[in-house]
Amino acid sequence: MAEFAASLLALMQVADKVIRACSHLISATKDAPRDIVIVSSEVTSLRTILSFFGEADLHRTTAEAMPALFAPGGPIDACRKSIDALERLLPSIPTGEGKKRLFRMADLSWALKESEVLKLLAELNLHKSTLLLALTGNLL
Repeated sequence: MAEFAASLLALMQVADKVIRACSHLISATKDAPRDIVIVSSEVTSLRTILSFFGEADLHRTTAEAMPALFAPGGPIDACRKSIDALERLLPSIPTGEGKKRLFRMADLSWALKESEVLKLLAELNLHKSTLLLALTGNLL
């Protein structure tokens, strides 16, 4: 499982960045777009699912599925592409403690990107389902 740890960690870090960006946007705007809230919750649930793949005591069937899950073009790779695309659509958040950032109009143009966001969320949900199915071996 160690051979997949770096990919898993990298994906979880990107997911964390998206979650932070969504949280910042939600807290910085009075009426955050509903899609931002949905993106935040979907990526948070994916992050939780990914954390289970990092456990040392994976069920044998889940462990056997790992190479296929992490293969190029597999569900982990597809999740990474979707999360990377979502990250590019979100405004960047300020770095440093206590810094507030005013959003530009371009940052708040989320509604103009709604169809792309919904497409990415649908892809993410599809691959999350595959990952959950792979984890069911741990529950049996």
